[in-house]
Amino acid sequence: MTPLAWSAFTGFPPMTSILLHVFKADSSIADEFGNTPLHTTIKFAHDDVPFGAYHACAHILIEEGADPLLENAAGESTNAILATRKTSEEDWEGRLAELSVICDKVAE
Repeated sequence: MTPLAWSAFTGFPPMTSILLHVFKADSSIADEFGNTPLHTTIKFAHDDVPFGAYHACAHILIEEGADPLLENAAGESTNAILATRKTSEEDWEGRLAELSVICDKVAE
């Protein structure tokens, strides 16, 4: 896992921003499963971290050029993952919907 993927996985927006802006990390580098840091931030978000942190990481990644239509080895784009992501928390539902809109705008 790259440092950028780790910061996305852990929901750490300041580190995500530093890695992209200062160290010029590549947001399109995929792991052995084809998951980019954007895939990681959406697919593996967990309840131990407030979703706002993941939302911020995803937003930073998208602003810096991460492609929400890029598919991983399983053929999943970030948009596809967002469409199937289920949660019981209202805050997560609203933020997932907002990220979906952002990803759709980038894809256009």
